[in-house]
Order: sequence, then C-alpha cells, then structure tokens
Amino acid sequence: MSEDQLNSILIAVANNPELAKKPEIKSVLDMLEKSKKEKKDETHEDVKKQTIEGVEYAMNEDGDAVDDKGKVVFTKEQVEEKNKPAEEEVLETSGFGIKLKNNNKGKEGSKFLNLDEVKKWGNELGIDTKAEDWDKKLKESVSKWRKDSQELPKINEKLEGTNQFFKDVAEEEPLLANAINDYANNQSWKDNLIKKINGLDVNRKFDDIDEKTVLLHYFPGDFKAEDFRPKKEWDDEDEYEAKQKDIKRTLVIAKKQFIADQKEEQANVLLKQKRVKDLQKNYAESVKSSVAYLNELFPNFKKSKQIETVLEKGDNEILGQYMERNGTLKKDAALKLAMALQGQQEIKDLQGLIDKQDARIQELSEELEKLVGRGKPKPDKTSKGEKPIDVVVQDIIS
Repeated sequence: MSEDQLNSILIAVANNPELAKKPEIKSVLDMLEKSKKEKKDETHEDVKKQTIEGVEYAMNEDGDAVDDKGKVVFTKEQVEEKNKPAEEEVLETSGFGIKLKNNNKGKEGSKFLNLDEVKKWGNELGIDTKAEDWDKKLKESVSKWRKDSQELPKINEKLEGTNQFFKDVAEEEPLLANAINDYANNQSWKDNLIKKINGLDVNRKFDDIDEKTVLLHYFPGDFKAEDFRPKKEWDDEDEYEAKQKDIKRTLVIAKKQFIADQKEEQANVLLKQKRVKDLQKNYAESVKSSVAYLNELFPNFKKSKQIETVLEKGDNEILGQYMERNGTLKKDAALKLAMALQGQQEIKDLQGLIDKQDARIQELSEELEKLVGRGKPKPDKTSKGEKPIDVVVQDIIS
C-alpha cells in the first residue's frame, strides 16, 4: 500500500471515526501503529539520558553528554564530577537526632532493617546469630513478646483489682492489713495481731475501758485473766477481796501511765499533722517555683496554668499523664518522657544550630556588601578574565 493510500485512509477516518471499526480499516490502522512503534524503538534503542544542571542530555558510548546534534557538551569526567553528591555538613541535635541538613537522603535507610544491626540486637538479647536458625529463634521470640504484650492489659486489670482490694482492707480493717504486711515480711504476724487486738486505744476515755484490759496491758506479769473472774467463781472469799484491793491499787498507777501514753499519742498526732501541713506547704511552694522557672525559660508558653494544675494535684495526676486507669502505659508515654528528659536540651541544641546558620548568613551578607557595595550601580562590563558581579554573587549564594 502506497503512502498516498495510507494518507487517504487516515483522512477518511479523521472525518468519519466510525470507519475505524471496519475490520479491513482497523487492520490497516493497527499495522500503521505497530510500524510507528518499531521505528520509535529503533530510534531510542540504547540511548541513555542524564539530567545535568536541570537539562536532559543524551549520553554517547564514551559516557559523554551530547546535545541534539551529537556535539559533546560535558565530558565523561565532567559528568561524573557534576553528579557527585555535595559534601554538606550535617547538623544534628544531641537528643532526638533532628537533622537540619542531610544530602544523603534515602541512602541511610532504617538502621533496624540493616542486617548487621538486627544481628547485633539479637546478640544483645542472648540469641546466637552465628547459628543457622538464629533468625527463626528471633522470630519466635518476637512472636512470644507480642503475645505476652497482648495479655498484659488483662494481667494489669487483675492486678489493679487486687491492689484495690488491699487498699480497701487497709482502710476498713487496718489490723488485718498489718497482719498481711507482717506475713509478707516474714514477721510473727500472729503475735503482733494478738498484741494489737488486746492493746489499748489511748484515744478513748480511761473510765470507758475495762480494768482487765488495762492491767493485762500494763502489768501482764502481775495479773492473769482468771484474776478478773466474778466473785461467785472464787472458792476463797478472802483471796478474792485481796485481789480486788490489788487491782484497784494497781489501776491508779495504770491510769497515770495511760494518761502519759495518751498525751504522747496526741503529741505524735499533732506532730504528724504538722509534718503533713509542712509537706503540703513545701510542695505548693515547689509547684510555684517550678512553674515560675518554666515561665522564665519560655515567657510565651501558653499552658503554664495547665501544667501548674497537674502538678498541684500530685502523684496520681502526674502519673496519670503517662498511664491509663488499668495500669498500662499510654501510647505517647515514651514520647512525653523523652520530651520531659531531653526537650530543654533539644531546644538549646536547635537554637545553637539556628544561631550558627544566622552567623553564616551574616557572613555572606557582608561578603556581598564588599563585592557589590552599598548603592553602587552594577557595572555593565567586566575586564577580560573576570566574572560578572552577578555571577560572583550567585556563586556565593550557592
């Protein structure tokens, strides 16, 4: 088929697209399209291109960059030099590793995905990475840790319930709570419990306490429980009367000791109350001081009152910033802790880097002023061999 015939078919199809659906016309169009593609592939076969200084050039067999006419624009050595990555200083802060400049994007990759790093990590966990199946053991260990971590919320929920139970016991049954504590510390919990049960409550009135309890407490070697039997249970009336006189005489001494103990207990209570008040006062002052220091460092910080409220509420509220009610850590707990531990230093580091860059900008500005001069018109011509000023300025900016 001649070229004129093909052109006639293409014109007819352009005027009437429905003709392209006819089998004989469609086969001609397909053949023509295939021919064009083959010619295009032949034209571009083995032609490599590279973008240099924002312009795409074809590369010849010698590795030179050439223009459309095949003229060498950059030699192979010049191409390699221009494609060589610039060695830029990487400014990195000490805490979170924030980089302000990095000319090696995509080359470092994730350290964790580096096989050597993974092996090092495995060795630290006690896995022999020299063995053939080390990766299998690592996978099994990670799988177990994942399973255990999924069970952790359930365990923490049970632990929270147990802790709440002992807290309730301590509030409602302090003697029982003390006995449990003694048992946990391998102490004589039974003897201690009996002593505390039979002990005197010095916060009561002396006359409201029966004489048996008082005397067995203060004079356990001089009296026994049977000494306080009713009169009808005594065989010898004289012996009963003698014991009653002994009880009344000894009660006078016991009362003095009881009153002394009562005053000591009241003094201890007052001392404890004073200590609590002092602690509360000192804590409140430390909160104010801490927030004042925050405002001194960051005068424009807008959440100082919120921080102060959290600190004022004490341990539970502060801990609540990091933990859920079921005892598990919040998702951002590690982030908050990292910011708390490293945030101030990080800000200082970043400020130092900014100051360093500002100083460099100032140096460039001064160099520009020396080259260009204040208010001087830019020369239209330069002497032979010298670069135009705008070119020099552009070099400095680069």
